[in-house]
Amino acid sequence: MNLQRIRMAMARREGPRQARTLDQGMAMSKDDTFYRTLLNTLSDGAFVLSESRRITFWNESAGALTGVPASDALGKPYRADLLRVYDAQGTYLEGEDNPVLRCLQRGEDQRVEGHLRHADGHLIPVSLRVTSLVDDSGEARGAFVLLADNSERVAMSRELANLRDTSMVDPVTGVASQRYL
Repeated sequence: MNLQRIRMAMARREGPRQARTLDQGMAMSKDDTFYRTLLNTLSDGAFVLSESRRITFWNESAGALTGVPASDALGKPYRADLLRVYDAQGTYLEGEDNPVLRCLQRGEDQRVEGHLRHADGHLIPVSLRVTSLVDDSGEARGAFVLLADNSERVAMSRELANLRDTSMVDPVTGVASQRYL
């Protein structure tokens, strides 16, 4: 896997000068080992797809979030059922709607707030970002996928909504309080 492509995507986002500055300022090695180590330290799931849609990198967090170990993903072609993504309304994103496939086909970055179905069957709230990896000529050469577990954020939102609802009702009478009106 050539993780140099991630640097190219970063350069496209932040400008070549910024990417060069990061490399020079931190004396980063051009060796893939550095980038593999960096991606493996992420608490978010991360994986890289080649131009031919093969999974060339899969970190441990991706395995934990999806329930798919790296041994079952690496070197295999990406399939939409490997990463079963649902949008915020609960619609399964398949075919042209699958954000990973859409990025690979169109070269457009994708972002979805929704759910991911774990291999065990339960849903996990996630933020999914798919970034097109491009070469120096601007041609799409693969994709970088980042999966962030949003379980805590969703639990906090529910708790906040519950507290808001509770504060709107008088605890003695069960009638809407003045705050509600």
